[in-house]
Amino acid sequence: MGLWKQVGAYRHMEDAQAKLVEQSYVCVFARKAELATKFYDHLFQQNPDLRALFQEDMYVQREMFVSILAMILKFASRPQTFHELASRLARQHENLGVTHAQYAMAVDALMAALQDVLQNEMAPETAQAWKKAIQELVSHMAPQNA
Repeated sequence: MGLWKQVGAYRHMEDAQAKLVEQSYVCVFARKAELATKFYDHLFQQNPDLRALFQEDMYVQREMFVSILAMILKFASRPQTFHELASRLARQHENLGVTHAQYAMAVDALMAALQDVLQNEMAPETAQAWKKAIQELVSHMAPQNA
């Protein structure tokens, strides 16, 4: 069974896998500052040139990152709202010229950050659920013609 199922014009998370993400997000959210820091550490380690896209003070960026992640997960079971949020994020990132390769780096960086934060709490099926959720979000954000 996949993580996402079609409901009308929209897809949304399968209940069992959504529950894995939601349950682990409780632990992650308790360590949201660490997650955001680890995410950007991994992202900039993969591609140091990306650092230039961000302001010197990363505090606000990290706060926005975890807030958006929380909203996306909150609305994962509400397909229309999820897609509206993803579309808004897509427009913001399109204005920055984010490429498919950079989105792929972001997926890898977020997965590495989740592993860092969750450590032993990140069972393989939880990791798979997170990866599929992140990839679904990115599929809505990445430029379609790139």
